[in-house]
Amino acid sequence: LKAFYVPGPSALPLRDDECFQMGSGASAKRPTAEVPVVAAVDEKTVRRIKLPQDRVQVGELHPGEDVPTMMQRVQSLRSCIAGNSELLEYQPHVTFLRIISSPTCTLEMYVAAIINEVLRVLHADRCSVFFVDEVHKELWCVGALDVDPFCMPWDKGIVGLAAQHGKLVSVADAHAHSSFDDTIEKATNFIVKSTICLPIQHITEHASCIGVIQVLNKHPPDSCFSEKDATELQKIGMMISDSFYRQRWQALQRGRSYGDDLAQSVIAEHHIRRRKSSPCVSTTVAAAAAMHVSDGTASSSSSSSSSNSRSPKADGAPGHLPREKDEHASKAAPDVCLDTPLLMSPKEQSKAKSLKPFEFNALEHSPEELVELVVHLIHSTRCRQLCGVSRKKLQNWASAAQMLYRNNPFHNWFHGFSVFQMCHYQLHVTHMHRYLNFVDELGLLVASVCHDFDHPGRTNNFLIDSEHELALRYNDISVLENHHAYLACELIRKEDSAIGSGLDKQNQTALRRTIIRCILDTDMTRHSEMCSKLLAFSGPESVESNSPSDRELILGACIHTSDLSAQVLPWPIAVAWEERISMEFREQASEEMLVGRTPAPHMQFSMDDLKQRAKLQINFIDFVLTPLWDPYTQLTSSLRPCFTNLVANRFMYEHRCTYGKDAPPECHTPTNLV
Repeated sequence: LKAFYVPGPSALPLRDDECFQMGSGASAKRPTAEVPVVAAVDEKTVRRIKLPQDRVQVGELHPGEDVPTMMQRVQSLRSCIAGNSELLEYQPHVTFLRIISSPTCTLEMYVAAIINEVLRVLHADRCSVFFVDEVHKELWCVGALDVDPFCMPWDKGIVGLAAQHGKLVSVADAHAHSSFDDTIEKATNFIVKSTICLPIQHITEHASCIGVIQVLNKHPPDSCFSEKDATELQKIGMMISDSFYRQRWQALQRGRSYGDDLAQSVIAEHHIRRRKSSPCVSTTVAAAAAMHVSDGTASSSSSSSSSNSRSPKADGAPGHLPREKDEHASKAAPDVCLDTPLLMSPKEQSKAKSLKPFEFNALEHSPEELVELVVHLIHSTRCRQLCGVSRKKLQNWASAAQMLYRNNPFHNWFHGFSVFQMCHYQLHVTHMHRYLNFVDELGLLVASVCHDFDHPGRTNNFLIDSEHELALRYNDISVLENHHAYLACELIRKEDSAIGSGLDKQNQTALRRTIIRCILDTDMTRHSEMCSKLLAFSGPESVESNSPSDRELILGACIHTSDLSAQVLPWPIAVAWEERISMEFREQASEEMLVGRTPAPHMQFSMDDLKQRAKLQINFIDFVLTPLWDPYTQLTSSLRPCFTNLVANRFMYEHRCTYGKDAPPECHTPTNLV
């Protein structure tokens, strides 16, 4: 029975004054009473034995988990501990181990377990636990002994200092520190003397801080926290990093924490505060919560109500004025109403709906079929008509575009078409066209098709580190994006594929600038800035139709979200794209290792390791996709199903990360995976 011991449902935990030594069995005195428990003898055999009443069970089987899976999960935690010799000396309380290893414990239980363990080990007066919300740049206190949950800016106080710099901060005299903030001290009348703050790092991206543990006033009075205290606190931080990450997601992002009252109170307060400052914005967690009801089914009425509350106002309302006729449109274009849907006729609209990304999988079609679809969809738009694009040149352009893509696992013609398809779909189902002229629309569609021309299947950093010709040509700035934009502009300059030749000179220049700007906006170095700009809008009515900067942001957000749309599609399509990007990452990692370079952390995995691949995808959803798609779909409520799919797919990756395999098809909903 040499395994990692945690209490089971039929075993009694050790007494409060007893601890569990890592790597050994329970050492307490054994009463004569015995209870039957299940123990893992090996990965193939399970038998019933009798253990003393206070002997802890070998693991705890979670719902739907078999013994080998449980042993593998427990062993992974033991491996983390065994990797640090100092941690082997740490003696955590058994109840603490049981709670942090359980995927179903509530936030209230989890936070209380951390606080109790920290106070026990460090001998201090107070301990508080904070979640970092990097999207809104806030710190949420989700656990303290005598303070209700509250929110504060992440650059405030000593806690904020630890969160921002990602380093442990120990202060002997808190009042003497320049970052000390006495707001909470005044509210509670608790005098702070010494303090130590530990940032909790992201489980794979160690530069990212996801939380902070703050400990106040070392015992005995007037003493300060020692270097040993700092080491012990860091050991606790190492142990809880994975579970802390999970609890943070459940509370701040998903909006449900298994019926946890504390989590829901934090979410409710967050929602109320956000509504006061931005009445038209519904927070991420509130929107995610609206997708669930008590009986475990999707709430269509809630979703409908939520969508209606965020729907754009009628024509003529501020920010949604009908477009005036484009002064620079092609002279040959007919006089038509410009405030109309993107497509020309009901028949064309019906066909476009059949091609919407949620029902059409580009990977199931041939490259030639996709070329014809590009021609058809662009030819059916009014922007094509008003810009004077001939069918023949459009056909030549689309065929040439397909040939300019390499045969990479991910960055290929299928990806190029998928991004175009999502941009076209956004123009069709949203009110985006009210803010754009037809040159903007044509430029956006052209850019979406061309945005990854001649992509080598390697990242910008790879090209820069390799001193590649493209990196030298573009001075290490948006290397690939500049290359794609150059090829896109060269293609429309050729006589047989000059789809902008029907425009006058001024509008040809405007078309080229739109294409370049849109393609450059797919550079991930611009991602954080774009997320912040989207978050700054209080609602759809705050977008100004006559503002050039708002129009540029709409164009950039449309193509950037489309470029990052694979994981907002239904699970069968999303997981196919995940496998492709994983293959491409592995190819780059192998090439880097051959020349003695260390691949990026998100490329260090094996294709056979579904658990690690799922964990990396969860990180990508949490820290890249959610900060983009959540505020974006708040502004464009008709795209909110994209965010719903994203949440559902994250649950699927959680299942894969836990069990090493995908959930059955009937479980492909957020509710069923909880």
